[in-house]
Amino acid sequence: MAEKTNLQSLKNVVEHCELTGTEFLEFTANVLHIHRYLSDPLHLSQLGLDSVATVDVYELLVTDRVSKRKVVLDFSLSKHIQSGQVTEGSCIKLTECSVKYDETDLQQRSFLVVHQLTVEFERHITLSDISDIPWCDDCDEIEKTASPLTSSRGYYINTWSSVELEGEVWKRGNIEKLDGLGDVSPVDVYSLKELSKNWRVLKGPPVVVKVLSKKRILHYAKPFKNDKWPLQAHFTVCDRSGCATLVLWNSLCPDLYHRLQEGHVLLIQKYTVKKSFHHVDHYRPPLPDGLTMYDIDINVNSHHPVGIVRVISSNAIPSCLNLPAIQYNIIQRKDLGCFPSDYVCDITGLVTYVGRFFRERMTGKSDLDTGGFWISRWLELKDHSSQKTFKVLIYRPAEINIYNDVMPGKVLICHHMRIVSNISHIHGSKDNRNMYLTSTGSTHIEIVTGNCALPQVNDVVTWSQSYKEELTMGGYYSYPPIPTTLPELKNYYEDLKITTSEELRLELGKLSYREHKRLFIQGQMISVKYQTKTLSRTRKQEDIRMEVIVNDPLYHHFEQELSTTVIKPPFSYKFDRDMIDNLIQFPSVLNRAVDLSELVVSDESKGCFMIYWSGLNSKILIPTMWMCGTVSTDLTTLLHNSNHMFKHTRNNKDIMEILQSAKQCNGQKFLLVIDAYKPNCNLTEIVLNTAYKL
Repeated sequence: MAEKTNLQSLKNVVEHCELTGTEFLEFTANVLHIHRYLSDPLHLSQLGLDSVATVDVYELLVTDRVSKRKVVLDFSLSKHIQSGQVTEGSCIKLTECSVKYDETDLQQRSFLVVHQLTVEFERHITLSDISDIPWCDDCDEIEKTASPLTSSRGYYINTWSSVELEGEVWKRGNIEKLDGLGDVSPVDVYSLKELSKNWRVLKGPPVVVKVLSKKRILHYAKPFKNDKWPLQAHFTVCDRSGCATLVLWNSLCPDLYHRLQEGHVLLIQKYTVKKSFHHVDHYRPPLPDGLTMYDIDINVNSHHPVGIVRVISSNAIPSCLNLPAIQYNIIQRKDLGCFPSDYVCDITGLVTYVGRFFRERMTGKSDLDTGGFWISRWLELKDHSSQKTFKVLIYRPAEINIYNDVMPGKVLICHHMRIVSNISHIHGSKDNRNMYLTSTGSTHIEIVTGNCALPQVNDVVTWSQSYKEELTMGGYYSYPPIPTTLPELKNYYEDLKITTSEELRLELGKLSYREHKRLFIQGQMISVKYQTKTLSRTRKQEDIRMEVIVNDPLYHHFEQELSTTVIKPPFSYKFDRDMIDNLIQFPSVLNRAVDLSELVVSDESKGCFMIYWSGLNSKILIPTMWMCGTVSTDLTTLLHNSNHMFKHTRNNKDIMEILQSAKQCNGQKFLLVIDAYKPNCNLTEIVLNTAYKL
């Protein structure tokens, strides 16, 4: 007989079913939170496993709306998380479970492991009304803490990126400051220059330094090693004699990393010094004038010895220490072209466009790490010096909360940005360098909320108050533009890999949630369609479709598939603070209730071309969206010059001429450059970036 249960008694019921062979009746619960951490040998022994299919572990905090508990997901279920099918708020049915005891622990702790589940998509809920649910009575203190249920790890890693660490153990906010040096006399303070010369004989004497920059956390966990805090945090610090690297180790990272900021003055004691072992940072921010970077690491740990790092109040620093001021290197948009590639600088500007998040797979990460991605998005910033914008590709830094708060209409200061110039394809002085800026490992973002000490920033704030142009967000964005000729493309991509039509389905099927991937495939054109859709709050959607068949045999071969293919163009949208949050954030909760038809497209009526292609060998349909952006009306010419955003509007006369010119593509073979993106678990978006006639 099947057993009915609630979450409070679920573990006992599962055990009873295992012992008696009784059928386990599926159990329905809602997901309150998703946790991820890396596996280690202790985790394998706790669950009785010899090896794993992935190196990471997912935990779900689930509830039946009466109580809550953590459950561990079987490795085979990781795909449900990374595809976006299981999210916070999801309703899931647990159809197969087991109870595992930690046989390495005399307290006989046990864990509920889920081996099979299904997702009830129509029962996705919001979490605001069920956040204060009590723990089940049999949950121990370890389960109730913000640390992993199994393994030796003391922290969680972000669901979407393995370089981001999270959880309540990471202290944030203000840090207590000393009103002076305490029991340390200024004459006992060593300079970094003295330390660099005599570090082999000195035993961690007091130093007073200023933080110039901090890098992204170095997370060096290995799946074959038990390690609670495999973490390092690197800071560039200085005094009047020079600069050095401060390295926080292990448990000091969650305690101090987010609370130590650029400009803080630190009193450091009881540390060890070693020659720098890390690689040279080619994109390190400029040092204060006249200072040298000493090749030493000041290593501070929570043991052997117990290090001391204290922040000194800025008005209590002895004048005899004479610490240098932080220097800013703010450049204006009009001067951007004067600087070389890889130049590190600061910029400030009004945010006029915020792109959607996308994920890129990390090189060197195996498929076993299901969250091995970088998270980034495009921004456009504008200042008063030019009509052109700063184009900024920014990777999510350590200050995730700041990064998520970036919205159109805000003024930003972006510290330690790197200039990227596309100079390899310049043939003349008037050729566009397609310059943009990207973040470095030390990038720091600041949202200006009031008066600033920097006059360049205040000038932008004053100018922005009268800015009346449109602010947009979201949609497709591709920059820099790729070359317009095939020989230049081959030079641009030295290791150009052509995807076969057989491989295309596999490549698209492997895309994870919000993953972006550029693919190259050969194909021939089937048909071209132009469709407009007016999206507004006051009018119904109005579709206008115009279509030209290019290849009759292929069109009839795919006729049924063509009639059922649904394409949603990735337009950008006018900024709407009330409705846009769920589109612009990178949430662990995917709000399925957001209706894009209620958002206003940045042009009142937009249209895009839909070009349908077939593979050369395997007759597979490749439906692509395409937005032309030049004054030509010849399709073959236009395919080499696509827009980097979906925001261009054409008049009907031009549209008809473009469609008619498509007929000359009959029988032609093309190399397609397509940008694939998975905005949610049910949709894969394919945008035609460029097509080259072969």
